[in-house]
Amino acid sequence: MIPRLSLLASAVLIVTACSSSPERVSNPAVSQARTALSALQADPNTVRLAQTPLREAEAAVAAAERANLTNDKNPELTAHLAYLAKNKIEIARAVSGTRLAEDRVQSLSNERSQVLLNSAQQRADNLEQQLHDLKQQQTERGLVFTLGDVLFSTGKADIKQGSVVNIQRLAQRLNQEQQKSVIIEGHTDSTGSMTLNNQLSQQRADAVKVELIKAGVAASRITAVGKGQGFPIASNNTNEGRQQNRRVEVILQ
Repeated sequence: MIPRLSLLASAVLIVTACSSSPERVSNPAVSQARTALSALQADPNTVRLAQTPLREAEAAVAAAERANLTNDKNPELTAHLAYLAKNKIEIARAVSGTRLAEDRVQSLSNERSQVLLNSAQQRADNLEQQLHDLKQQQTERGLVFTLGDVLFSTGKADIKQGSVVNIQRLAQRLNQEQQKSVIIEGHTDSTGSMTLNNQLSQQRADAVKVELIKAGVAASRITAVGKGQGFPIASNNTNEGRQQNRRVEVILQ
């Protein structure tokens, strides 16, 4: 009788322990990334024209899904990996669209005229004038374009709709020298933790990269790096200084 009572008590404890275990919380952004990736994989143009970006997107989604299996242990990591997967998917989609457009342009007649050349030169001159507000500066590292914090809302990495036109103008300028590489550096002020600033600066650099690719800059030319708060150009003790430090720099070299 006593052994049976012991077994019964053990079974009750096991059931109680199982029923009190917290339910794992799944991040919906991961399943959204998988759905978006599946759509890309079903698109023959993407499979044909953006093989490398598509493989990178597949790897990013897989990494997010692995983290999602233990999301209750590190939800911040899962959210970050889901964000990176979303960006990789957007890059693959943008590369496919750009290359498809290039194929269509290539199939058109190659007729050129002096009038068109003159018009192109006029557009280039106008573009140079328009880019003055991007704070161009020739440095030892190359030609640096500084995009201020007006691109983003505070603490966010989504580019404001009104700022996209400046990035499109910048893309036109970058494509005037297609043999040169493009480095995008995200910078923050010292507000907040170093970890969050590193993450935010990388997300902002990635966001600018996606928009440049959408505007026609080849993805193979671009490297995006988050520099965090480590490279201020002004004092973080004033509002004006912090505003200057919240920036994205695009270097043409």
